[in-house]
Amino acid sequence: MRLHRVATLLLLAACSSGTAITTTTTPRSTTVATTPPATVTTTTAPVVTATTTTLPEPPPRDRIIIHGVGDITLCNCFHDAFRREGYAIAFSGMDGLFQRDALTVANLECAAADGGSLLSGKTDSFRCDVVALPVMAAAGIDVAVMANNHSGDYGFEALQVARSNLEAAGLNPIGAGADLEEATRAVFFERGGWSIAVVAFSGVSGLTYTTSYPSGPALVNPWFAEPDHPGVSPARFEVMTEVVAALDLMVDIVIVSLHQGEYNETWTPTALEVQRGHTLVDAGADAVIAHHHHRVLPMEVYKDRPIFWGMGNFVWARSRADWNATAVAEIVVAADGSIKGRLIPALIESHGHPVLRGRPDPAMWSEPPPFD
Repeated sequence: MRLHRVATLLLLAACSSGTAITTTTTPRSTTVATTPPATVTTTTAPVVTATTTTLPEPPPRDRIIIHGVGDITLCNCFHDAFRREGYAIAFSGMDGLFQRDALTVANLECAAADGGSLLSGKTDSFRCDVVALPVMAAAGIDVAVMANNHSGDYGFEALQVARSNLEAAGLNPIGAGADLEEATRAVFFERGGWSIAVVAFSGVSGLTYTTSYPSGPALVNPWFAEPDHPGVSPARFEVMTEVVAALDLMVDIVIVSLHQGEYNETWTPTALEVQRGHTLVDAGADAVIAHHHHRVLPMEVYKDRPIFWGMGNFVWARSRADWNATAVAEIVVAADGSIKGRLIPALIESHGHPVLRGRPDPAMWSEPPPFD
């Protein structure tokens, strides 16, 4: 976060001048004559003044609330409840929470396109029902994260079609694209006087679940975008640092979505995950929202910035108890720029839809929705 003030000091000075004095005297004698004294003229120098000029203050900033959630799969691959009852039930347990906040970011864990063919090497796959996308937007979700291990399940042509489908639905896709530049491209918002950028990275290849790899070579494979190759935004340290540092100079608030971690194997972040999260904050991220574990992991405050280490499933088929427990990441940006985070507990119930089990920030209920 960057806030700037500029003051300019102007100093005016002047120099002064006087008239020379001339005296003429006759030699000593009995009669002495002396010329009249010369007239002396004095010029007073101007008073030195100092003027301070201050640039106009930026407009007042509001207290705003941003939410983030984990894995969403809007498909009929688990059961046909969505087809029978409509996709609106997927978000019915949120009580309109995402329609009341400033911004909501969600990880869309499926290919949002009808075409394409299953990639060789995929052990399972999820295809989003395209008709569900406008429903997701109507529920108040603003950003759809594609940086994960399922957005490209049906090939790279379908990946790019999915990006277009999400844009058409008003879901602002991030984290995948036709090349590395598009895949790492952020989306930008103005909310309550704050400029906000949201960007996404993935450390998980769609061709394997194993993520306890080194930070370099394992992320160089066909799943990830390159300068001349479509794919998902890679969580390579040099890429993340460059992108986030540049965004930090451009906007007030940088939100990072990060798909990483050990699939269903841990309740705490690994050393590699922690290194990534801390690196992002060091580069300028104001909040990091991680997912992929299918479990809810703790939140850490690092350098006064929240890192949500694992958001778990969100809209997902109800199954085992640890997968059914979920949460909403709540990020509160105060008017003075301080940032706090917390996890709001929720539970995945029938039809795979989450229901709030904790209360969000009171402002969500005591005030009308502040943004369209």
